[in-house]
Amino acid sequence: MNLQPAEPDAPFEQVLDALLDDTCTIEPQLISRLSDLEGDAHLKIRALWPEIALERRLALLEDMDSLVEENHILSFEGISKIAIHDDNAQVRFLAVRSLGVYETTELIPELLQRVENDHDLNVRAACAFSLGRFAHLAEMDQLPTHTKKAIQECLFNIVNGDDEDIVRCQALESLGFITHLELPNIIREAFKSGNTSWQASALCAMGRSCDSRWAPQIEVMLENPLPLLRIEAVRAAGELTLSDTKSQLIELLDDSISEIRLAAIWALSQIGGEGTIDVLTALLQETREDHLANFIHDAVDNVPVNEDFNFYGLMDFDDEIDYSEEN
Repeated sequence: MNLQPAEPDAPFEQVLDALLDDTCTIEPQLISRLSDLEGDAHLKIRALWPEIALERRLALLEDMDSLVEENHILSFEGISKIAIHDDNAQVRFLAVRSLGVYETTELIPELLQRVENDHDLNVRAACAFSLGRFAHLAEMDQLPTHTKKAIQECLFNIVNGDDEDIVRCQALESLGFITHLELPNIIREAFKSGNTSWQASALCAMGRSCDSRWAPQIEVMLENPLPLLRIEAVRAAGELTLSDTKSQLIELLDDSISEIRLAAIWALSQIGGEGTIDVLTALLQETREDHLANFIHDAVDNVPVNEDFNFYGLMDFDDEIDYSEEN
């Protein structure tokens, strides 16, 4: 396969030509030229977008996500705003997922429309998930009252509606950020449903609720044999800083699922308290893996103060877990 020459200061026309040439691979430097797209450049890409081969459009969105993870200065919001209107459902899904890292309020009407009307199930679910970021902002009084009401009504309609469970469960998780009299009953019913997906989403909503009433349910689920429920319970225990769960979380540092072990480390850092630093330091001394050592270092640094709420960090591990069986 031919490689497109990578020039950091390449003319924008070269970027356009590369997008249309699906016989070559576009180097990261050229993709980076699509960051902060606006004005005439944005109009050119929007006009050109339907002519770009489907596989190239999909690969481009995946590559942009990878670049943003490596370099947080980059912003491909402009491309994603174009891609969200694509005829292909997978392209729209990737666009919604990419837009999830931005807090541009102009995205809200698009998400509200697509979460109910997009023809693709996964796109609707991704929109329901992305609305959680704005539900959190609304609860923090960082959005107008009418916008908060629109988000709230939309999410309640979905949870109480007849869409597929994956969409309704994501809507419940996003509702977890919102204070509403009806929400505890909805969470309770989901938790009692016996359906693993609904129980997991209920645990997620519990953790986001800032309501310690859920401590008994969370403590029970920390012992659950299903990895999906254990990891959501661990995260909820950390978000609610449930100090009574520390001994259970320490036991989960030896869980057979690596992602649950990582979640337990972070939950302990959120809870803090006497002995937490000692536990994490001992764990650090035992590890021989650099990436794990770095993670534990971050957890230790997180112990004294937990002021920053990292919404999307809650789901960092999900794509890597095989929930079907213990590993």
